[in-house]
Amino acid sequence: MPTAVVMLVFEPSALIETNIHFWREVSRLGQCILPKIAYKEIKHTIKSSPLGRSPNSTRDNAIQFLKFFPSSGWQETDLSRTHQEFELQSGHLVSRKLRVNLEIAKSAFGTAYLNPHALVVLVTNDQTLLKRVNDLRQINLCAATTTGTRQWVRTAQAPAAISKAIVGMQARHQQIEQTASNIPTTATKSLADHSLGKAQVVRPISRSPRSTGNTAKLTVVNPPKSNKTIISWGLGWLVMMAAIIFAWSVLKPAQFNQFWQKRVIPVLPNSSPQE
Repeated sequence: MPTAVVMLVFEPSALIETNIHFWREVSRLGQCILPKIAYKEIKHTIKSSPLGRSPNSTRDNAIQFLKFFPSSGWQETDLSRTHQEFELQSGHLVSRKLRVNLEIAKSAFGTAYLNPHALVVLVTNDQTLLKRVNDLRQINLCAATTTGTRQWVRTAQAPAAISKAIVGMQARHQQIEQTASNIPTTATKSLADHSLGKAQVVRPISRSPRSTGNTAKLTVVNPPKSNKTIISWGLGWLVMMAAIIFAWSVLKPAQFNQFWQKRVIPVLPNSSPQE
């Protein structure tokens, strides 16, 4: 299996409870993504934290991160996709933290959904959010703590949830690769057999108004050979092109994603943070 692109999505506490050394380290793992709601919460932390003489590491880290972010190469995104596990029950009081966490989970889920060939890791120290994401059973999505992520960078030993996701993606890739290798031959052959077989078109002849027979006459008309050839070749080429595109996206995802982003739309919107 080709090396999967790694996308890291961050929950606010995973950033304000760490420092610039951690942010720089995890940047080496892959593409780092910050949901807009996370950026807003980091700014909110600065405004809501009381000023005093005693050092406030959380507030200081938040300030430091806002300085780090513009030139970090990280991307801010508003991608979101809902899931039944992220729905709030009506009539229940919900804390601000829970609302933010659910929005972060939706962002990670949306990123994984739109990037099926990438391994998306939500970095969070919130145990509830960690479990909620890992229980989704989305093959290319998992969650890990900051400690586990740091260990992954330094020792190349992925946390259990990430290792499980990698194994699942490898198994899926092998299955798709095997299926894709069979498409050009079997699908095209069956389609050609269907188009070029000895099937005949039966057309009823309109009964003449003067006819007094009790049964309608039928005639067997063979389709023109030229039409059969055109149809079979056309359908065969369509199937072949679809198979080639499908196999390309599976076997060379990085190249395919680059082509797709340039020719269609960017996968992730990259907008500068609003103050």
